[in-house]
Amino acid sequence: MRGARIVEGVKVTAVLTARGRVTGVRWESGEGEGEIACETLVNCGGQWAREFGRLAGVNVPLCSAEHFYLVTKAIPGVTPDLPVIRDPDGFLYYKEEVGGL
Repeated sequence: MRGARIVEGVKVTAVLTARGRVTGVRWESGEGEGEIACETLVNCGGQWAREFGRLAGVNVPLCSAEHFYLVTKAIPGVTPDLPVIRDPDGFLYYKEEVGGL
């Protein structure tokens, strides 16, 4: 409502710059290609933010990593107020989830 424009379903192929500032983006979709001018560009690329940042020559210090999420069956004594248990050496944490861990 303050002039922002959100465009979904397109792939940004280039970040356009002039004199060290963003001036727009080049994009493509199944319907063709185009360019959109802008003064401000927000990187909302999630796990692809690093790759997207490279289009603008920006280093985003992010490294995606595969992870796993397991939920056990209910365990007696495990309640929602159980504190989160962290094991930083093993890159693990345990927390209550539906009566289990």
